[in-house]
Amino acid sequence: MRQSWSDSERAAITDELDQILADHAFSSSKRCQALLRRLVEHALAGDHDGMKERTLGAEVFGRVASYDTATDPIVRITANEIRKRLGQWYQDPSRRHTVKIRLVAGSYLPKFDFDSLPSTPETSEVILTAKNLESPDGRPGVTTSTGEAPATLPRGLWRKPMLWVTAGVLAILIAVVLLIRSKSSNIAEFAIWEPLTRQQAPLTLLISGDDWPTEARAQGVEPLDLVARVIASREMPQKDNSPIFAAYFPAVDAFLANKITDRIALHGKQTILRRSSELSFDDLRHEPVVIIGGINPWSLILLSKLRYSERVDPVTRARWIQDSQNPSSRKWTVADTRERADVDYAIVSRYLDAETGHWVLSLGGLWPYGTVSACSLLTDAEYARLLPPAFRAQQNAQLVLKTNVINGNPGPPQVVAVYTW
Repeated sequence: MRQSWSDSERAAITDELDQILADHAFSSSKRCQALLRRLVEHALAGDHDGMKERTLGAEVFGRVASYDTATDPIVRITANEIRKRLGQWYQDPSRRHTVKIRLVAGSYLPKFDFDSLPSTPETSEVILTAKNLESPDGRPGVTTSTGEAPATLPRGLWRKPMLWVTAGVLAILIAVVLLIRSKSSNIAEFAIWEPLTRQQAPLTLLISGDDWPTEARAQGVEPLDLVARVIASREMPQKDNSPIFAAYFPAVDAFLANKITDRIALHGKQTILRRSSELSFDDLRHEPVVIIGGINPWSLILLSKLRYSERVDPVTRARWIQDSQNPSSRKWTVADTRERADVDYAIVSRYLDAETGHWVLSLGGLWPYGTVSACSLLTDAEYARLLPPAFRAQQNAQLVLKTNVINGNPGPPQVVAVYTW
């Protein structure tokens, strides 16, 4: 990592950072703003230690210094989100940048790319002027800003203006196709949310609440026993037990809820975040809901009657996605080895619930990796093409997703099963 920059370079980096953080792509996410600013500060100070995951978790997100980064990957998730938002920022051709800020993949190291000045020898900008349109042999040609004559154009090319017209038309057609594909992706991506956003009231997002495994064991309750009990009984935990019944990684679920809020806000819809324990079954009869997280009591209850649902074995501690049409199969299984996980599975369900009379959208993985990947499918336009026609036609549908886990980070979603009714 470079250790020093000139005053003008530092000023350019700071100015570029301020512009990035003021843009809507970043101003809508306080986490991304805070982490990117801290990373740039550490980079300019030459502070390698400050860019360690645990250090960043403590400094930026208020975690204790000894927190477990394997079970609370908020820094990795936020860094991935920053990379995506920086990509969007630099796609705008109308912006001019003295320096570009990148976040190197697989690390938390910012990289600053400075543009070359026009006067440098490396510049290859083509300057077309009347003075330089003729090459030494009398044929039309061009020169560059370096003053060196490049290879001349083929003799017959200037005599065929239709080639230039054709090239221009092709460029326009390509631009139109790309624009149409972009618009189609956005429409397809939002189609999955449309049935839930028809009401004027904010859309309710449900997460489990506080972290619970340690508290559960302290009260003599084995967490997976409690999960299995809820699946079997299809009843919410008792009120006095509800605080311990929460997602394994509530920080991840809350982060994904914020990501969903950002996406839906682009279509003029507001959301409200609530804990699952705050809602009764009667509450679900008044409004559509989005349920985030596989180990979420309402997700376990409502999905238990659908074709695909999550199951757990309290003895072996295995988790799997069960197909009610083939209940003996466990091909979508992960063991209790989250630190060494190399694959995860998730379910995305959107359906009109007969018991509540409202639309329900649920996304949850066997581990958080699957939940993150499922959220990417529903919020990132680049994955909209993976959505089957049933979601665009507003049918009841379920998807089973697979994601490969690389160095603790979930990969792109892969659709492995689709069911509609």
